[in-house]
Amino acid sequence: MPTRARPAIECDRHRAGPKALLRGHLGTDTGTLFSFAGYSVHDELEFLVRAGLTPGEALQAATIRAAEMLDAEDEFGTIEPGKCGDVLILGANPLDDIRNTRSLETVIAEGRVVDRDALLIRIP
Repeated sequence: MPTRARPAIECDRHRAGPKALLRGHLGTDTGTLFSFAGYSVHDELEFLVRAGLTPGEALQAATIRAAEMLDAEDEFGTIEPGKCGDVLILGANPLDDIRNTRSLETVIAEGRVVDRDALLIRIP
């Protein structure tokens, strides 16, 4: 299947019942053809908003709803003392425009700031 057709197909799937997706979560298709971990989440967030969810509802699907699905909301899914998780610091508010999730400024993984330049050096 051509990559161009994928966004329309995915949006149609999400549009089938956007408010029902509030109990859903992101990332169920990670590892499939044309779906790349991390990067594809931005697309999926955009599809959810185009299908009718608010940006806040879409972000909940990527955070607390995913933790609830794994029965791990006591461990991650929200930013609270004692919970684990990575933090993305953005240059613009995703509640204003969900595409702002792509405005990554800083990534904190496993409690450490990720050196973005060092990561880019590794890419062939």
